[in-house]
Amino acid sequence: MANKLLYRPYTYRMKILTIALLFCFITSHLSAADLQLGSKLHQDNCIACHTAMTGGDGSVLYTRENRRVTSLDSLAKQVNRCQSSLGLNWSTDQQQNVQHYLNEKYYNF
Repeated sequence: MANKLLYRPYTYRMKILTIALLFCFITSHLSAADLQLGSKLHQDNCIACHTAMTGGDGSVLYTRENRRVTSLDSLAKQVNRCQSSLGLNWSTDQQQNVQHYLNEKYYNF
């Protein structure tokens, strides 16, 4: 009887650990997919406009000293503004993917 009581907490802890590891694995893959989609959306829709605006490397808009984006909230607003002005009609998920990509690549908020 005593062995059964000792065994149950161990199996319970192992189940919890397995579920936690599975959750981490799944969310890390979802995050990678978001970055890839965000990168593709950015490349396909944003770079040409930014290059035209700057006359060269469009990424300077993200790294310039007087940039508009200073927080995650302002990044979300700027991505929304840009996609609206280009008439892209991105879904919320698409906007968040681009925000996630830009934050990982340039801002690190």
